[in-house]
Amino acid sequence: MPSDSPFVIVATCWLKKWASLEGQCCLVRRKPSMAGHPNMTTEPTKLRCNLLRLLYLIMAAGLAITVWPSVLSHDVMQVHSLTGVQSMLAAMGALAVIGLWFPLQMLLLLVFEVFWKLIFLLSFALPLVLTGQPDAASWENIWACLIAMAFIPIIPWRYWISGLKQQQAD
Repeated sequence: MPSDSPFVIVATCWLKKWASLEGQCCLVRRKPSMAGHPNMTTEPTKLRCNLLRLLYLIMAAGLAITVWPSVLSHDVMQVHSLTGVQSMLAAMGALAVIGLWFPLQMLLLLVFEVFWKLIFLLSFALPLVLTGQPDAASWENIWACLIAMAFIPIIPWRYWISGLKQQQAD
């Protein structure tokens, strides 16, 4: 691929933009009460912030490929529950793009993604699998939700919970 191709130019611009934002969203600062604990930080490391960006990219790209075409095509002539779900998922994909630049500020979006898929897996998919009744479409949904479970170890849960506690104290 030539170095002056649009893809290379866009990728270079994104990398420069991310590098300039690193100091704003992913500083590693210690709480004064944790001064004696070198591994305890209040904010995630740069690596974790970049992994969060990867999650937002996966989420945005996946929804752009699967949901946005039906949203933009206007093939549906009536409103029903599937169009509402498609609209919500399209909004989540659009918000995931913001997470590329602000990974910690958009953390609630990833938490929501994990929670709703976990509820689906435990409440609907697991009983279906245990009774041996899932069809091909069900398996497709189950695998799509299982992929999101890989997000769990990447999400900085302590940071998110400490932010909730701080807001409660204010």
